[in-house]
Amino acid sequence: MKIRADIAELLRAGHPESHIASELRVSPKTVRAARRALGMPDPPRGKPASTLEEAFRAHTEEIGDGHVRWTGYVDAASGTPVLSCHGRRLAAPKAAFLLHHEREPVGKPAPTCGMTDCIAGAHLADRPMREALRRTEVARLLRAGQLSQAEIARQAGVCQLTVQHTREALGLPAPKRGRHLPKYPTLESAFAACTQPVDGGHLQWTGRVDGNAPVLRYGGTEESVYRIAFREHTGREPEGRVRSECEVPRCVAGPCLTDRVIRASHQRADAAFEAIFGDPT
Repeated sequence: MKIRADIAELLRAGHPESHIASELRVSPKTVRAARRALGMPDPPRGKPASTLEEAFRAHTEEIGDGHVRWTGYVDAASGTPVLSCHGRRLAAPKAAFLLHHEREPVGKPAPTCGMTDCIAGAHLADRPMREALRRTEVARLLRAGQLSQAEIARQAGVCQLTVQHTREALGLPAPKRGRHLPKYPTLESAFAACTQPVDGGHLQWTGRVDGNAPVLRYGGTEESVYRIAFREHTGREPEGRVRSECEVPRCVAGPCLTDRVIRASHQRADAAFEAIFGDPT
């Protein structure tokens, strides 16, 4: 029997057969036959979870830095993690929020940690919490004095009127006409002024963004922050496009960045590994 690689991968990862069948849109019999062809034992049949917390913890795993990953059923149509308890279907992020904050969320809970699929209750915020976080971020950027009101509005995801009202509430002076960004003695100090450390060794850019690309203007020229950080970390000029390979938005930590040379090296290493040990799937 030829076994589909995606079915084998999910079986080895411990996903329930029903979830695999739903996720990959195949028959449960196909999944069960693949399990037997792989020589894997039948899954244990445990008793149903008696509480929402038990049902939630049965399908999650902690992955470090306080993050939690969902390992259970995911609705194929919406991509939403879903759990069942006492005949009730509930979105897993909503369940995580409810368990941690002990209240129903207002609007859809979303992670604020930078990991898009994290469902740790402490990392989730509903609509009022996100609005408060945005106001806090606006206040922080206003006090830093590094960005114009328009740039703060764009970066924090609010309107310029919100920025203006926040500035007035803080008692900060009105910005001068035109761009008056602070002067820094070195490129390194300008870079450091617009970054903040994030858990896990990451470094998040808090300065100007052109589209989705972090940029830094220094000495009359504007350059990609990814290229600056790469050059500082490796001691050489990057070749081709520099990308951040981690899941933290706008991470500019040197170890998280790759250029064409590094990516090609990774591909050769993966090919060599596969040649020696075979396809891991």
